Amino acid sequence: MLIFERRTNLEDYMYKTKRPLLAIIAAGVIATMSILPAATASAALEMPRVDVTAGWTTHVQNVGNRSLSQHTDLVGGTNVLNFTLGTQGKSLRLEYVEASPVRINSNISTVIRSNYCGINLQGHVQNIGWQGVSSRAGTTGQGLRLEAIKMWSTCSNVKIRYSVHVQNIGWMDTKTAGQMAGTSGRGLAIEAIRVSIELPNLNHIRDRIWDYECLLAGTC
Repeated sequence: MLIFERRTNLEDYMYKTKRPLLAIIAAGVIATMSILPAATASAALEMPRVDVTAGWTTHVQNVGNRSLSQHTDLVGGTNVLNFTLGTQGKSLRLEYVEASPVRINSNISTVIRSNYCGINLQGHVQNIGWQGVSSRAGTTGQGLRLEAIKMWSTCSNVKIRYSVHVQNIGWMDTKTAGQMAGTSGRGLAIEAIRVSIELPNLNHIRDRIWDYECLLAGTC
């Protein structure tokens, strides 16, 4: 399945037949309701929700640790979460970045199961060079520059885009899918990072549910 790392039987079917994720979701929701009598379906109608939460922890020179988190509903809200990590205009090093898993909680488990998606990071640090791949990049308590970073998602349908603000340079070009952002061999610190996490847009499911409800009530 495009979003999740561990596939269920339904997800295996979707993967093998290469049916589009969003079409499968919409068809499953409508099919589930269509087997109920009209009165029962109307009374039991509940808006599907696919809640997503993502977060970051950072360590900034002279500031310390900071935590940021955001959430959205892919059915009723935006499918993009935007973060700005670090500071601008203060000449402070962004020394450490940690990504929390993107957590997906669904109330339509027969169609989409709750799960999570990891974000991999790899940092290039002063006096260390490239670190190993993990959910963390940089150091704390050592006063070392985080000079470059790579990011990518462990799920094929969750896209990560990022750009860095570098000492004496400013904002650099946006990168994605593990491309290097920042510099190496120039002794320049990353001061801030903008990260965009893009997930599938499921707003069309909400629209289909509203259409179905008005048909049941005879108000369309």
